[in-house]
Amino acid sequence: MIKDLFTHVMNRKKSNGWIFLEIVLVLCALWYLVDYFFVISYNHTLPSYMNTDHTWQVNITQYATDHPEYKEDENKPEQIEANYNRILNHIRSYPGVTDLAVSFLKSTPGSDRYSGTTFSILNDTTKKCQVRFLTIHPASDYFGVFGYSEENGKKNVSVQDYEWEKPNAVVINNPTASQLFPDGNAVGQTIVETYQTDRIYEIVGVVDETKRFASERPEVLCFIQNRLEASSIPHAERSRRIAPSISDKIFLSAFTEDMENNLRIGNFYFLSAGSYNNKVKEQNESSGINTANRTRFYLMF
Repeated sequence: MIKDLFTHVMNRKKSNGWIFLEIVLVLCALWYLVDYFFVISYNHTLPSYMNTDHTWQVNITQYATDHPEYKEDENKPEQIEANYNRILNHIRSYPGVTDLAVSFLKSTPGSDRYSGTTFSILNDTTKKCQVRFLTIHPASDYFGVFGYSEENGKKNVSVQDYEWEKPNAVVINNPTASQLFPDGNAVGQTIVETYQTDRIYEIVGVVDETKRFASERPEVLCFIQNRLEASSIPHAERSRRIAPSISDKIFLSAFTEDMENNLRIGNFYFLSAGSYNNKVKEQNESSGINTANRTRFYLMF
């Protein structure tokens, strides 16, 4: 009987081989899908100590040189800087605005730009980490607008909490500190760009971790400073936070009308205002993390 059974199996081994191959392929595909969505689901549970609720980007542009309202005498560096500061004061003083931030080179939430480098400790190049740069204006409050914190969200922070007087001062976040200084305090330490050793920075603060995409792990970040000058203004972004008690929709309508009527200073004029919540949502959906994909995953189980 055993002999007959063995003969039967051998006669059908070709057919059984294809079945076995199909099972292996299906298992591999399922493993890939489950692993992929498990990682995404796990990353969603990781905290991001940043808050874009009630935050808005204010878009401002300048008249082209051939525009009828363009003024040549307003294009001098000192006039550009003075007019830009008047604009910031106008936005800051608008009723309901609680914080205002200026950043540069698309350093705001939902940005599609990535600028990074590799850091190492000045006297110990064995420890290195790849970081993303975010460039901020230290006289405004980027951390206050976007709700940055220390001590795992227990302590809200402001840009003014840190000593930016030194031109090489930087603030890093917890993932950066963990990679470069796993055994000690990062504040007061000196770091250097690995491949441009003339760029040396002193760490003046460490903030909590934040995420660029909801489906990813927290970013490794470094905040560097840039001054508000005529040469940097074309690359500047303006962000504001409004009081949570005010309706976003009502505020946006009133703010837009006021800015369109009153924010024409020098060659600058108001263009639009956009929600950072919407920008972040669009960014996450562009990376494939949307309701449709989540639904397909959960229907598998």
